[in-house]
Amino acid sequence: MRADLRVYRDAVNVLDQNSGAGFEKAHKRAELARIAYEAARERFNAHVSTHRCEVRHLRYGTLLRSRTRAASLNG
Repeated sequence: MRADLRVYRDAVNVLDQNSGAGFEKAHKRAELARIAYEAARERFNAHVSTHRCEVRHLRYGTLLRSRTRAASLNG
């Protein structure tokens, strides 16, 4: 999912640098990358809900725990 997000983000950044026919090609690539990211996200969400996995996210260098885990740690 992270790799798909990275590809999508990079494709969107390329849109800024193109115009005309180049823009159309870049737009198609960005759209394909968006679809791939959303599919990966759906697979991830389905996995988490099926297995009730504890999810840990790394964001901007900080570790965020799921609410359930954080609540159990707090009391």
